[in-house]
Amino acid sequence: MITKVKNYIMNNSLMPRGSTVVLAFSYGVDSVVCLDILLNLGYNVILAHVNHKHRIESDMEEREAKALAKSLGIPIHILILNEDYSKNFHADAHEKRYNFYKSVAFEHNTNIIVTAHHLNDNAETIILNLIRGSNLYGYAGIQPRVDKEGYSFVRPLMCLTKDEIKSYQQANNLKYFEDSSNNEDYFKRNRIRHHVIPLLLNENPNLFNQLADYSKILKESFDHIRNESTQLLNLWENKINVKEYNSLDNALKNDILVLLLERLNIEKSFNLIDDIQAALINNKPQIDVNIKDNLCFKKRYNIAYVQKQAKISELWLQMYENDVIFVKNTRFYFTKNLPDLSAKYIKLCYNELVFPIVVRNRKPGDTIMMNYGHKKLKDLFIDLHIVREERDEAIIFENNGEILWVYDYAKSSKLQSMKEKSDIYLVYEVCNNEK
Repeated sequence: MITKVKNYIMNNSLMPRGSTVVLAFSYGVDSVVCLDILLNLGYNVILAHVNHKHRIESDMEEREAKALAKSLGIPIHILILNEDYSKNFHADAHEKRYNFYKSVAFEHNTNIIVTAHHLNDNAETIILNLIRGSNLYGYAGIQPRVDKEGYSFVRPLMCLTKDEIKSYQQANNLKYFEDSSNNEDYFKRNRIRHHVIPLLLNENPNLFNQLADYSKILKESFDHIRNESTQLLNLWENKINVKEYNSLDNALKNDILVLLLERLNIEKSFNLIDDIQAALINNKPQIDVNIKDNLCFKKRYNIAYVQKQAKISELWLQMYENDVIFVKNTRFYFTKNLPDLSAKYIKLCYNELVFPIVVRNRKPGDTIMMNYGHKKLKDLFIDLHIVREERDEAIIFENNGEILWVYDYAKSSKLQSMKEKSDIYLVYEVCNNEK
């Protein structure tokens, strides 16, 4: 058995021999056997034990774990886990446990964290994910090694079945404690373990090894797709080139969205991914898909991205001839003498202006008179491919109820006609800081 695990560690490049490792130690049969094998293989083991305080035996198991560590002359760290039942306590407990393991590893200057998962666990996880739904990586089950956030989470017993582990425990007379909750059918995983797995084993006694092969094939397929997704998202700088995206294979398209959500720490769901995919293939140039917490997936012509919904900055100012106003990072003022030849300005006719000039955001029904007639601002922005956020932030100069100028985008025919008889300038200067 030891040789089998040794070869599995070596063939899967799980961890160098003789290295220091943190073992998630429950004092159940799996972690006890894992500890014994690791010590026999020459690894320097640090125990990390979590007392969940769920059972009356929990405190006794903590004392026994400390006593075992002392008898073996190896370090042990204890976490008393007070679970937050206001949250999803399974997810909360999982996160707290793994943060604890990482902190112990950091303290002992190692990045290797060992858990005692085995082939039965893998089979249960695959079936569980098939029932509740997952992606290709989830359907692949438990992986022998996962590198994440600078740590390697290693499962050296993924070559053994539960029966093999128990046989090793009995042959070596290893003491362990049984978690009584494992016998209950309250949890779905337990029901799969007690009822589904035995039925499948009757159909195929080699079930665990065949599911391990299935897991390997799916993981290799996932790695290939994920490599392509990573390259594209890196190239697109965590945005999506809509035209290129829509030309890709469906499996790759799906994983690009999954990876994007993962990078942004957004919880994934089939419904959310379906909604985003529908937006990306829709012919409408601008579509929003609400996510949560004020986050929104935004398709803006050929680029799509996730962004927080920003409040529109309300703008309504009255500007007289001697005023200086600041909008965002731009200063506007009137002058009859340009400050220098490099100044940016528009020419106006003083006698045709009615003060105050109103400086505002756009509003429904806005039109501007062009040389060819009135044009709705909405249509102007569409023609110019101006994204919705920039439309909302556009700076409009209105004189006596008529739009003269949409800053950066369009000048009215009246403004154009003022050039020939201009005697005053509206200067605009980009400043480093907003006022």
